Amino acid sequence: GVPDFWLTAMSRCSAIAWRITARDIPVLRFLSDVRCIEFEKTPPAQEMPTMGGFRLEFDFAPNKFLKSQTLSKEYWLNEEDSDVLELPVGCDMQWNPGCHPAQIGAHAVASFFDLFQHTDPAPEEGAATPRELQQREMQLEDDFDVGLAFRHDLVPAALRWYTGEIPPEDDEPWEELDFADDDDEGEE
Repeated sequence: GVPDFWLTAMSRCSAIAWRITARDIPVLRFLSDVRCIEFEKTPPAQEMPTMGGFRLEFDFAPNKFLKSQTLSKEYWLNEEDSDVLELPVGCDMQWNPGCHPAQIGAHAVASFFDLFQHTDPAPEEGAATPRELQQREMQLEDDFDVGLAFRHDLVPAALRWYTGEIPPEDDEPWEELDFADDDDEGEE
């Protein structure tokens, strides 16, 4: 494949690029494919009717960071309004020791890979503060926006994003991520 194809395409789509941190880049250099699969089925462990949605699958070449070579995220959509997220379902990420970009020692930091985490179902009434509920709602909205950007923008036109044929879609100044590999972190 083309070196840094998906990393470059993702960095040019501002709806996705803002999630990529410097610590994510060495891992994302091994990203070999991204797929969006539409589905209609019954949600896992839920007493809900059959619903539609989409699943994003990210395949990685063998590397020193991830034990699992495929990461996925499912977005279950409201059956009456497909623009409304009902249930996001992450995957179990398996990292080699000390290689998770969202962990610095015992501290968690922001990472593109937060996208793949499971999102807890809505807490029971009174179990969370209004601030916690607001933060959760913002996290779900951001997560869904990134998922929709992959679904509608990046995956169908990845080559055009990679080549720069599609310019950034917002009015904010945009700077391309620095992929310089000064210390060969991304090499195995």
